[in-house]
Amino acid sequence: MEKRKLLAILAQSHGSGVNYSDISKSIGISSVTVKKYIDILENAFVITLLRPWFENISKRQIKAPKIYIKDSGILHYLLGISDGIELHPKCGLSWEGFAIHQIIKQFASDKNDVYFWRTNAGAELDLLVVKDNQKIGFEIKYSLVPKATQSMMSAMDDLKLEKLFVIIPGNDSYFLRKNIQVIGLKMLNTCAKL
Repeated sequence: MEKRKLLAILAQSHGSGVNYSDISKSIGISSVTVKKYIDILENAFVITLLRPWFENISKRQIKAPKIYIKDSGILHYLLGISDGIELHPKCGLSWEGFAIHQIIKQFASDKNDVYFWRTNAGAELDLLVVKDNQKIGFEIKYSLVPKATQSMMSAMDDLKLEKLFVIIPGNDSYFLRKNIQVIGLKMLNTCAKL
């Protein structure tokens, strides 16, 4: 029963930071047991724990990992969505998790090559891939017309990114600014050689 509750809580936390203490209070088990169960789910490839990237910058940064359920079908089942994901409040986060897993499959050779970044002030980057001493950023938007944001500019400057890709549904590809490229998830393989 507690494992089913844990999965339901993790589905509600999809795309958010993990708070082991809050989860343990909700289920009525210890934080150590929650962490053990989450480790088992990660090692069984049911979830991804995306760890935070820390830079030696003057801004305070978030240190809790983010959690994503790998299979969109399982996520939707746990959220009680049988159809119409586009109308559900978790639609954007569902898309974000799906896109992140596609990017990780294509660009990261090791789970230790991928991170997210967020400051306490709210600047964030959905996915950071560190590959061959390069830092490539990915921002996931469930929109066909994303705009450059202050958060993107902060990530570019603070993290000294080589490139930042804004991943959207569809097939489009264009630049928002120098080194910030919008690209449809279906076109992602065109930038495979980063």
